[in-house]
Amino acid sequence: MNEHNASCTCDCQLPDQSRRDIRTRSPVLAELEKAGKIKIVGAMYNIGSGEVAFYDIKN
Repeated sequence: MNEHNASCTCDCQLPDQSRRDIRTRSPVLAELEKAGKIKIVGAMYNIGSGEVAFYDIKN
């Protein structure tokens, strides 16, 4: 994937929607989050640098 495509992918992703999808598709993870045992967050992994950038966590 070239740099332009990576940028477009990042711009088009909707972290809030992805987190909602995870909760909807995995009742187990949703229940663990509801119980306060885990937190479902959005992040982007940079393959080149190995860095992980977390999106703002609202809820």
